[in-house]
Amino acid sequence: MKKLNFPGMFVRRPARAASLRIILPVGLTFVLFLLSVFLIFIPSMEHRMMAQKREMIHKLTDSACSLLGQYAARAEDGELSLEDAQTRAIGRISKLRYGPEGKDYFWINDMHPRMIMHPYRPDLDGKDLSNYADPNGKHLFLEFVKTVHDHDAGYVNYMWQWKDNPDHIVPKISYVKGFEPWGWIIGTGIYVEDVRAEIASITRRMILIFFGILAIIFLLSLYAIWQTVKTERQRKEAEDGLLKSEKMFRTLGEDAPFGISMLDSDRRFEYLNPKFTEIFGYTKEDVPDKETWFEKAYPDESYRKKVIDAWQGDLVEHDSEEIKPRIFTVKCKDDQDKIIHFRGVALVDGRQLLTYEDITEKAKMEKTLKENERKIYQPL
Repeated sequence: MKKLNFPGMFVRRPARAASLRIILPVGLTFVLFLLSVFLIFIPSMEHRMMAQKREMIHKLTDSACSLLGQYAARAEDGELSLEDAQTRAIGRISKLRYGPEGKDYFWINDMHPRMIMHPYRPDLDGKDLSNYADPNGKHLFLEFVKTVHDHDAGYVNYMWQWKDNPDHIVPKISYVKGFEPWGWIIGTGIYVEDVRAEIASITRRMILIFFGILAIIFLLSLYAIWQTVKTERQRKEAEDGLLKSEKMFRTLGEDAPFGISMLDSDRRFEYLNPKFTEIFGYTKEDVPDKETWFEKAYPDESYRKKVIDAWQGDLVEHDSEEIKPRIFTVKCKDDQDKIIHFRGVALVDGRQLLTYEDITEKAKMEKTLKENERKIYQPL
């Protein structure tokens, strides 16, 4: 016999709640991603990129300064005159370019300050820059001189034209270093907008990738929600069917001509029909569990052990699915002994459904018939 499933053990869980359990984590993931990108990742990335750019212009300026040192050494060795060495050095430095567009450059001014060479502002070459200020009023060339005078080299923030575009003024960070033999200052810089443009490009790619992943997750979530709703609908239909079956079972149980009991997985009685109480006199309060039932129904210890062993043996023999029909004598509440035909089945959730048929009168009649037959056929 296949295992049975008994109704009444389901909990209603609306499909909407199940759907929310899928949607909320996805939405929360999206919000956390955006917060982490704009509040943590982007500021951290901007800081790291800016640090890398600052280190880059530091090294580039050191390299350009080394180039000046080569020409200064040639002048000291007499290979070139000082004027020729400086002219050649200026020519070399003025042509140095780097960056994605090949437009980043170096310039040279002296400690006065006076412009010696600027590739994009030849109008400043040879001019006194003491009063030159950016749009914010900062005297940047005086800042260059002060930085070199105090620290030999360092970074200076100011406003300057965008590379070779004099009409586009943007924030810039430059690294300047003094070349002491000639009293020059050489420098190069980075544009803050460059860093921000790179960060914006990376952020756009990240967001596009994230939205692609989010779209896939959203589609999978929709599918999961659809499956959940479908399963919930099927579960609801099954539950309604089981509730009807339970109602029918209880209706039949109430009117059944034999006793019926239901034991839960802990072997406690959860249902006794009226016929059970009529046969034995016991209610659920009298026999709350199987142990109490055995003690009251089989007060004789040796007989009780025999009954228990028989039940356990039947369950093991039949793999806990079907309980072998048995006949035992039961002590009722009014102290009567009744002969009961037991039938049972183990349910899928570990419970047991048992039926009790009182065959006392039938057994007595059979015994009387056998005794009469024995008397009739007894030899004279």
